[in-house]
Amino acid sequence: MSAAGVDDIALNTFTGGVDGTFAVVLQDDNSADAPEFVVMNGAFKGAMDLSKRPLGKISGTFTPTGASEPTTFCGTFRLPFSVAEGNRDQPARHVQAYYLADDFTTLIPVRPSELSLGMATVRLELNFHGNCAKF
Repeated sequence: MSAAGVDDIALNTFTGGVDGTFAVVLQDDNSADAPEFVVMNGAFKGAMDLSKRPLGKISGTFTPTGASEPTTFCGTFRLPFSVAEGNRDQPARHVQAYYLADDFTTLIPVRPSELSLGMATVRLELNFHGNCAKF
């Protein structure tokens, strides 16, 4: 999937809106480069709450091109961090990083597939059934 969006997050509350476009892409006949065959595209918009970092919430709607009505979604952002001397710290290249579980205690190790150039990436878990956990 490929997405491009813009947020408007207030720095005093860490809440605000987001909107953008998305494309679902698959690998075509060239396995030497990134997936590029678009099977669906559209737009999304919603609200984000990053006030409880390193966890954040997002909810909104996405509308595939050609659809008559939008579909709701909600999800969780997991911002990566490292642990130094028992405290959370900024993630660093080639250093074990973690995500925080919904219980605000359990550490989830970042997997190798969640790295980009040795740095942990933000994990976004989306749900299209409206069953998102609340803080």
